[in-house]
Amino acid sequence: MAVGWFLGVLVPAGLVFIVVGLRRHAVRLTRTIGVPAAAPLVTFRGGYWSRVTGGTRRYWAKLEFFDWGIRLRAGNPGGFLLPVYELRYDELTDAQLVATRLASGIRFRSDALRAPLNFETYSGSIPRIVDLLEQRNVSVNRQVGHTGWLPGD
Repeated sequence: MAVGWFLGVLVPAGLVFIVVGLRRHAVRLTRTIGVPAAAPLVTFRGGYWSRVTGGTRRYWAKLEFFDWGIRLRAGNPGGFLLPVYELRYDELTDAQLVATRLASGIRFRSDALRAPLNFETYSGSIPRIVDLLEQRNVSVNRQVGHTGWLPGD
C-alpha cells in the first residue's frame, strides 16, 4: 500500500516540481531583445552549452541567423526547459572556433551574456557560420580552442 502511494503520488509530484523548477530557471536566464517575428535567414542544427545554463544534446538546438542578429535556442524535445538567447551582431564581442576530436563548434562571447555559449555542429557547417558572422562584421577568432572552459569564461 505504501509503495503504491509513493509511486502514484510522490514520484509524479516530484517530477512536476523538477520540471517547474527547470522552466523557471530557463525563463530567468532567457535573453530576448524584442525584435519583430520573422523567419530566420539561415538555421543550423547542433547542440549548445553554457557553464551557467547547461545545454542540449547534439543536434537538439538551433542557431538562427536574422538581419538583426542571432538566436540560439533548444529544439524539441524539452526545448522549453532551456533559455533562449537573442544577440545583435554588434553585441557579439568574439566568436572563437572550438573543437574536440569528435565535435566542432563556435564559442560566442558577449557582455550581454553571463557566460560564453558554445554551439557545436557538423564540421561542414562551420565555414558557412564563420562567413555569415564575418559578413556582419563580427570578430571571429580562427585559432581553434578546446570546447572545455578556460579561466575567465
